[in-house]
Amino acid sequence: MHHTFLQKRDGAFWLALFQEAASYDAKTRRNLEVPPATVTLTLPWTAPEIRLFRPNDSAEPTERIAASSEVKLAVPDEVLVVEIKPPQPTIRK
Repeated sequence: MHHTFLQKRDGAFWLALFQEAASYDAKTRRNLEVPPATVTLTLPWTAPEIRLFRPNDSAEPTERIAASSEVKLAVPDEVLVVEIKPPQPTIRK
């Protein structure tokens, strides 16, 4: 399992995950089935929104999860991008 964790200027976190696995057999010229790996992402706070992207398929999110601090991910052998919106800071008066 490979990953990269980034934070954008707007405060959102982006986690890119993928399995490095052989998915093509050059001898037989066939794709190999690589089952997704199940990973649980646990955050130290409740994210108001988590969005999942499969950039090889579409620029649109494949799933949206509201108000969660834990999510189960099925990580394929291609990039899965997880956008994590952080909670808004509370302003104390």
